[in-house]
Amino acid sequence: MRTDAKAFATYRARWLANDPGSYAAMYRMLAGLEMTADLAAIRCPALIHAGTKDPLRPPAMLEPVAKLIAHARFEPVETGHYAAWQTPPLVAASLNGFLPDAAA
Repeated sequence: MRTDAKAFATYRARWLANDPGSYAAMYRMLAGLEMTADLAAIRCPALIHAGTKDPLRPPAMLEPVAKLIAHARFEPVETGHYAAWQTPPLVAASLNGFLPDAAA
């Protein structure tokens, strides 16, 4: 994932510049979040990406979530936690494959 040293340096600098208080507040909010009923209520096509190199939300954690959504497509992608930023061509290819089916 670190094939571009300059891009990784930019990412690392942004990550390290995060406000710790805001970051902590966000995780306190997420810790008590329960969305099972909300996910089950989704009726439109949905694409659920799971990064095969994502240590925070790996495919084994996201596949059960995708199964809660009636018309979800679960797709493991060889990427990390920030897929659209780390591997934009892979994400774009996946979306380009999903959108025509979703519009049908």
